[in-house]
Amino acid sequence: MSESWFGDVLEAAATVHGEQWRRTAEEDWQRHADRASVAVTVHGPYDAGKSTLIKRLLVEDGTPVPQWLTVSGRKETTAASEVDSRGITYVDTPGTAGGNSQHDQQAADAVTRVDALLLVITPQLLADDARWIRSFAAGTFYSTGPRPLFHPGALLLVIAQSDTAGVDPLDSPEGFRSLCDRKRAELDRMLDLGDQDVRPRVHIVSADPYAQVGAELQPSRSDYADAADWDGLAGLRADLAALGGRLDDLRAAGRIRYWSLLGKRAAEAATREIAELEPVLEEARSRQARRALLLVKLETLVDAASIKLQTGIDGALHGIAGMHGMSEAGLRAEAQHRLTKYLESWYATLDRQLKELAAEADAEIDIERVRPAAKQFDTWILDLADRTASPDGTRSLTHFTDGASAAVKASFWARHRMTVQTAKEELRKAADAGSVEAYLASADAAFKSKEGLESARTWLPRAECFAEFASVAAGLAPLVQGSVENKLAAEQERKRRRELQSRIDAISAELREQIFDDPDRGWRRAAEKVRERIVVDPWLQPVVATAKERVDELRRALALLHELLQDPPALPGLA
Repeated sequence: MSESWFGDVLEAAATVHGEQWRRTAEEDWQRHADRASVAVTVHGPYDAGKSTLIKRLLVEDGTPVPQWLTVSGRKETTAASEVDSRGITYVDTPGTAGGNSQHDQQAADAVTRVDALLLVITPQLLADDARWIRSFAAGTFYSTGPRPLFHPGALLLVIAQSDTAGVDPLDSPEGFRSLCDRKRAELDRMLDLGDQDVRPRVHIVSADPYAQVGAELQPSRSDYADAADWDGLAGLRADLAALGGRLDDLRAAGRIRYWSLLGKRAAEAATREIAELEPVLEEARSRQARRALLLVKLETLVDAASIKLQTGIDGALHGIAGMHGMSEAGLRAEAQHRLTKYLESWYATLDRQLKELAAEADAEIDIERVRPAAKQFDTWILDLADRTASPDGTRSLTHFTDGASAAVKASFWARHRMTVQTAKEELRKAADAGSVEAYLASADAAFKSKEGLESARTWLPRAECFAEFASVAAGLAPLVQGSVENKLAAEQERKRRRELQSRIDAISAELREQIFDDPDRGWRRAAEKVRERIVVDPWLQPVVATAKERVDELRRALALLHELLQDPPALPGLA
């Protein structure tokens, strides 16, 4: 037997289920492998007579009946239980098709680790019974395709409660035998097994003839003696006894079935997970694409805003250097008027465009919250990240731009209802006073609190461009007074103009930086808030990578499992 096959199935299945599953699967098998007796699982529908059959087998063996093995009209067996008797461990399972999915799952788990399987059905021979039996005979219960997975004799079938089949065995022994033959033939037609399928050893049994023993806990063999020649127990017990000398081969076949079934379940789980992840991955990619488009729009808007701002400031200030006949106050007023007029227009246009983009992003995010694929995506992210906060708690984008204009404009002026020059003079007074306390104690102090003074000290450098512009404007006045007498004077004038223009250029750049790039109040900060909201989900990029990696991993495991399950090891001991 190829040991690599088992290791490969384990690795592929562990890829799907995880390392904890690997440890549990190995431990479960090892517990079964350590058994010294043949494990025979008794499996079948609710009320088919499984517990009654086990009880009778124990009595025939002279084995005490355990307390848990009760028999009544209720659904007694609620979990798999075991009892040892003459080298066989009987595993009683909850009845299937009884309306309890938990019992069905427990019963299915109980047939995972078996050396031999004893199926029990009623004489009615339902179509569902035939499909269920065929799944074991053809091997499809344990694997993805039909293949023999039981040794001959290791798959047993009992048609129980034969005394209720329609002919009384005491009144008409010949009629009863004829009925049993017809039941065998009918079952054979219903199973429709192929040459490669394992044909179960069929026994027609009455474990408690006429229900004479019923719920009696410790009956004796003599209680069943009157039916010994027709109840079918002798043939069943002989087949069960024959299993004892075949433990090694039975256990080896059980190992193949165990890992085949776990591989099949892992393949099914991988298929389900891929089906769940593919729309998640597609949604993540789609969300990335949509947000990337929004970011492109934002970048385009930011670039345009920067260019327009620089061009506008240049246009407003550069003309000042060429003006003639104006006083310093007039130059300042003209510069202020031009800047104010342009910046109001700039803010109005750019704030509107930024808010429109913010609203567009908000609309996209709102759609993400209700689209089914997006909900599945968000649920998957929450599971992946093991977090409980809901994405729906996010704030609106548009509010980020509210008040941005006012905040930025405020940075042009001193923050304390005084001119820049006055603020600078007050700071100089405070420095000359030697301490803040001494300055505040003076009667003519314009700042009335330490906080106000410190705030001005912080904000004043951001308004220095206006103080600098005031000095530039003052320097412009002499240029427009009088006429140039000679060439030297003209050259000096041009030099002075160049110097002033250079200073104006510097001021223009500084203005642009304050208005646009100030980390706390600049317009770009408002744009960055919009950007943060567009890419607010930090899980998006890693989720795309994680989901894709997981899907690829699952597909590789699934392909390997299909390949392995198509070619399991041959059952040992068969010619």
